[in-house]
Amino acid sequence: MRILKKQDDWLLFRPDRYIGWVDNAGISTMTSIEYHNWMSKKKLISINRGGFIRISENDDSQIVSDLVLGSIVAIIKHSYDNKHWKIILPMAEKDM
Repeated sequence: MRILKKQDDWLLFRPDRYIGWVDNAGISTMTSIEYHNWMSKKKLISINRGGFIRISENDDSQIVSDLVLGSIVAIIKHSYDNKHWKIILPMAEKDM
């Protein structure tokens, strides 16, 4: 995806054959090396309209972020029942 313009907290981008605006918080920008590192990881894509990323497997634990339809996260490991996953968010890659 190409970022064509930055204006305040908005990015004009071209993900495919169209051009659109997205708020800066909706996209993680990466260098080519960061992108290839991210792409090498196993991914989980949210197919639900909504959900939450929590600090631990406990359903009452603190919410770190929300998930929307199409959210993509990298999987580190999953629970035996496949109901919980330890993940990395795209924007967290830079801090590791």
